[in-house]
Amino acid sequence: MDLTDGYYTRATLDTKGMPIEGLLALYAPAKSNGPHGILEVHASAEGPLNDKTRMQAQVVIPTFKAEYQGLQIGNTRPIRVRYANSIVALDPTEIAGTDTTLRLEGQLPLEGSAPVTLSAVGAIDMQLLRFFQADIQSSGKLLLDVHGTGATAHPELKGQLRLQSVSLMTPDAPLGLQNLNGVLDISNDKVDVTQLTGDAGGGQILARGVIGYRPQLQMNLALQGKNVRIRYQDAIRTVLESELNLMGTSEAASRRWAAMTPTLAHASRCRSGSRVASCLLSLLM
Repeated sequence: MDLTDGYYTRATLDTKGMPIEGLLALYAPAKSNGPHGILEVHASAEGPLNDKTRMQAQVVIPTFKAEYQGLQIGNTRPIRVRYANSIVALDPTEIAGTDTTLRLEGQLPLEGSAPVTLSAVGAIDMQLLRFFQADIQSSGKLLLDVHGTGATAHPELKGQLRLQSVSLMTPDAPLGLQNLNGVLDISNDKVDVTQLTGDAGGGQILARGVIGYRPQLQMNLALQGKNVRIRYQDAIRTVLESELNLMGTSEAASRRWAAMTPTLAHASRCRSGSRVASCLLSLLM
């Protein structure tokens, strides 16, 4: 580093075959039976630190591989990220794994008038969620074709997310989702839920509506449930035949229920009237 020329710096970082277990331990307690794999990184930077428009940098990841519970994921070609002229660019790359292929590329200007160009296209096996939460039960696929363009201050995001036979269940959830199928269209700062159906608790669920995400979260979403059985803390079991409308913003939202909870079966811990009311209130809030 030169202290007399705008802190002109030349720096490099090189790793070979670094276990990913050490990186994961930074965010969660290390587990002997957790995800394992290797990561190789080569990085370099050059330029005056006090003038980022003259800085240049590059990060190359030749190797990234991870395995967990029979699942695999990794890169099929080197991942290369470059920085120059205040633009961060990701060269075309591909992530592949268990029934998964994801192609990524684009550029993001930090200053100036150069356009944003981002692209993510592929299919992701939902079983890969177990890399992030070991006790989740998941299956199905998420297909995505999403592109970002326009000015950095207000880029336009367009594309589509498609859920195919998606199932999700966590140990502490009162019910899980099965066979979730639907299409989410992204355009003009909003997501159109054109058709989303699935099964939950032996019944059927349906969602449709619009979710806006800029300049703030806004929603006009209708949810329907038919013969959905919910078991809550081993204390009560209820069957929901309901409609729920969510409308408003993240700061001022309204909810409206209709035709709710026609059937209720309770266990010993909710036998008194006040306890049943308390359990139901906790369930429905």
